[in-house]
Amino acid sequence: TLLIGSTTTRVLLFWQHIEWKIAGPFLVASAFGALLGSRLYFELPDRAIAIMIALLMLVAIWLPGIKWRPKLRHPWLIVGFVHSLLSTLFAYGAILQSIILHTGLNRRQVVGTVGGCLTGMAVFKISGYALNGFDYGPFLWTIAAAVAVSFVGTWIGKQLVDRISERAFRIAFRVLITVTALRLIYVNVF
Repeated sequence: TLLIGSTTTRVLLFWQHIEWKIAGPFLVASAFGALLGSRLYFELPDRAIAIMIALLMLVAIWLPGIKWRPKLRHPWLIVGFVHSLLSTLFAYGAILQSIILHTGLNRRQVVGTVGGCLTGMAVFKISGYALNGFDYGPFLWTIAAAVAVSFVGTWIGKQLVDRISERAFRIAFRVLITVTALRLIYVNVF
């Protein structure tokens, strides 16, 4: 919920760079993943699965020289469903972010496509939680503040995206995913 401001801003600022062949199937499947995930949210133990997600993120982001060109007709349906399901259950997915670097998209396409996918997924997650009884009322001011701050941060990021090389962008992206994965492992082990 807190990231919807940032992802929505990315959609607005990078709309023309969204790769709809990825975002379309991802969004269709993420609706189902979020619906299932919101129903299972309180029933599954998350510690071991969170560690598995982190390990998957590390493997996916650091596989050397692999262009991810799956043989499946609609691979982004699977990515959308799994990412959305895990994100809804454990508040973090990053499967899309880990895999998308292997598609050959440039940095603007990565930013726009990830923004489009995650904005739609956030809407499905918010709806799923609300349908299953979660009350957002007590958190509205926090959500509003996070959305406002994220608009500013994303606008600054848009100004900087052309000032870094493609290589530097990919390194920074990998480092952020790696740090997030390591934090996920740390929080669930210690």
